[in-house]
Amino acid sequence: MGDDMKDDLEQIKADLEKLTSNVQKNDFWDKLSVISTFLASVLIASVGGVFTYYYNLHKDAETISTVRLQNSINYLSAVVKFFPHLTDKTDDKRKTLALETIALLGTEQLAYKLSQIVNSPAAQDRLMSGVSAPVQKQFETVTLNKPVQDKASPKTTPTDPQKITANKQQPVKQKVHKTA
Repeated sequence: MGDDMKDDLEQIKADLEKLTSNVQKNDFWDKLSVISTFLASVLIASVGGVFTYYYNLHKDAETISTVRLQNSINYLSAVVKFFPHLTDKTDDKRKTLALETIALLGTEQLAYKLSQIVNSPAAQDRLMSGVSAPVQKQFETVTLNKPVQDKASPKTTPTDPQKITANKQQPVKQKVHKTA
């Protein structure tokens, strides 16, 4: 039995040597194939991630822009609803209340401009009383667009000195009443 085992062991060793001699060692091209497959999958995943990131950034910016536009439309529709109150010439309290409501919507500058347009000094004072000094300065610098001059009657300035003196108003002589 010992000899059979030795023969079997020798047979196993011979088979093992055959198997190991048949195994080919990986050459350069086999290694390159494995590395390129790995790098390609990493590159594709990275490019997909970058594109997804920039797409989401663009979508977020677009959403923000849409929300801002919708808010502006909502503000304008609220202001339009207050126009009857703003144009009321008899009740200054209604104007003031309407302008304060517009200011509460978050459009203080718009309310201040409208108070200038509808000529409501009481509303301007009320609007200015609730804001800080820097904001008051900002409101005070708000200027309304001046009306466009009629092109049919252009303003002319004479250059001749005699015409300039002729256009000046003569001082009005006041009559002095003497009492005796």
